[in-house]
Amino acid sequence: MFKKKWMLFALFIGSVLMVLSACSSNDSDTSSGDSDGPLKVWGMGGEGEKLAVIAEDFEEETGIEVDVQSLPWDNAKNKLLTAVASGDGPDVLQEPAGWIPEFAESNTYMDLSEFFGNEDYPNLQEENFNESAMESVKIDDKIQAMPWFVAVNGLYYRSDLLDEVGYPNGPETQEDLIDAAKQLSERGDDQFGMGIPEKDFNMMFAAAARQGWTFEESDGAENFKKPEFKAMFELYQEMFENGYAPVQDQGKEPMVGLQDGSLPMFISGPYMVDLINEQVPELEGQWNVKVLPVAENGDTYIGGTQLAIFHNSNKADKAAQFLDYMARPETQVQWFEASYSLPAVNEAWEDPALADDEMLSVFEEQMEKTQLAPSIPEYEQLGAELGNTMEKIARGAIDVDGAVEEFYQEAASILED
Repeated sequence: MFKKKWMLFALFIGSVLMVLSACSSNDSDTSSGDSDGPLKVWGMGGEGEKLAVIAEDFEEETGIEVDVQSLPWDNAKNKLLTAVASGDGPDVLQEPAGWIPEFAESNTYMDLSEFFGNEDYPNLQEENFNESAMESVKIDDKIQAMPWFVAVNGLYYRSDLLDEVGYPNGPETQEDLIDAAKQLSERGDDQFGMGIPEKDFNMMFAAAARQGWTFEESDGAENFKKPEFKAMFELYQEMFENGYAPVQDQGKEPMVGLQDGSLPMFISGPYMVDLINEQVPELEGQWNVKVLPVAENGDTYIGGTQLAIFHNSNKADKAAQFLDYMARPETQVQWFEASYSLPAVNEAWEDPALADDEMLSVFEEQMEKTQLAPSIPEYEQLGAELGNTMEKIARGAIDVDGAVEEFYQEAASILED
């Protein structure tokens, strides 16, 4: 089923190619980059800057020169779209998990199947990686990218305040969560139970998964009329309508809300552990993190970031060597120490830097309770519309039945059922 979004994408690519063709009479070489030049790597944001440091170690060991360019997140996607259209992209690129299905449809990535299992790249073995992370990069019978680091969320909470309402170790179930949030919100004005981002669609889809919702591509927009998906809307409405969670302009940043106690619970990733320790050390012993409370299940989506090879790179072997280096357990540990990002390689978790960290064990446990986000090109577009609908829920502008119908109609338009 050919979708409107990809018709527009194809028109965009076609127009750019026409311009490029008009600007150059030499179209005999469509490969990306100079085969004798440095390995061109695109990193994203602050991670790109850290990646440049690790690339220096790779250069020293292999003699392969690497040029890491750090792209600001706000224009990275447009730059990649232009690279796909022109064929002039990097050799290696960092990709957030949500982009992989979208760009795989336009054949942006080189199939890595020939490198995985190849003895020349000993670290590129499927069994070395977290199983869910490895499955997430397999699309259209190809390995589109290499799992680099993974992301799962946990529930952060003020253990001292939760103790006062009967949950010293945090809520175990969704019913516990709602009860704790209710009691905490009754402490007075501007006091809430939990911070919930109104527009974080990944969190919303994951919350639906905990209600037992699953996405079946063959069901199209009908997926969003399933009772389990409606249960997610009902949960959010209960939290916002009763004042257990603040709307965006009432609340505070999670760190501030945790510090002053006005937001004693929120969901976030492992990087927050380091931030809390650094920025609010006075809270030591008064906060903790745990696996997510169980609704129908205790699952969340596994996300993270991958490294891919651009489809027409003429340095495929050097690029694969770079990926192999990044997949070394010791390099994965080095990256964890630089960024507090969770390794995608299983063996890295045996290093004392991770194995001896009690709070990290929570995220390791959560990694065993994961599902994959819908692997469809329209995922982020659907998510943006879901965020718009949820904002109306949060502000009381629409009820649950209205939200379900509104989002269903938007999804049907996007998916062209």
